[in-house]
Amino acid sequence: MKAAVRRSQILQDLEDVGSVTVVQLADRFEVSPMTIRRDLLELERASLARRVHGGAVAGQGRSYEPPYMRRTEERADIKRQIGRLAANLIAEGDSVALDAGSTCLAVAHGLKNRRNLTIITPGLRIAEALVDEPEIRLILAGGIVRPGEASLTGDLARHAFSQLSVDRLILGVGGLDASFGISEYNWDDVLVKQAMIRSA
Repeated sequence: MKAAVRRSQILQDLEDVGSVTVVQLADRFEVSPMTIRRDLLELERASLARRVHGGAVAGQGRSYEPPYMRRTEERADIKRQIGRLAANLIAEGDSVALDAGSTCLAVAHGLKNRRNLTIITPGLRIAEALVDEPEIRLILAGGIVRPGEASLTGDLARHAFSQLSVDRLILGVGGLDASFGISEYNWDDVLVKQAMIRSA
C-alpha cells in the first residue's frame, strides 16, 4: 500500500474516532511501527494530526480545511458525475465563471472538446485542464497564488470578476446550510467568491 493511501486512511480514522495508536495501525496495515510513526510525523507536519505517546489525535478544529489533494480523492466518482451534469448545463456561446475547487475541476474536464465558450477562473488547475482547448477562450483572474489550493486570491482576482458579467457560475463551497447559506474556510477565497456571485 502506498504511503499516501495509508495516510489518507489514517486521517479518516482520526476523523471518525478522534485518535489512533501506532500498534493498531501497524497491525491493520501490516507495516512496521516505525513506518506508522513516520506517517504520523508527516501528518503532524501538515497540521493534520497531533502526535501523542503511542499514537496520534485529530489535529484540526472546526475551521480545519482539508488539503486539496485529499478533497480530490474523496468521492471522486460522484464529483465526476456532478462535473458531467454541470457541464451539460452550459450551452455553446456561454460565458462561465468556474471556481477553483476539486468538483469544479471535474466540471472543467466535462467541458473539454466544447465549442465557443468563455471561461474565467481563479483556479490554476482549471486553467491547466483547459489551456489547450482551441474553442474555449480562457481567462485567468490574476491575483496571489494560494499554495496547496492553486487558487488565485486578493484584490486582482476580486477586481477581475467585478469587471465582468457571466452567463453561468459554477461555485465550489466549503459548506452549505439551509438557514445559514454557503460558507468557506478561507476569508481570501470568500472575497473572490462573493465577486464571482455578483458577476453572475
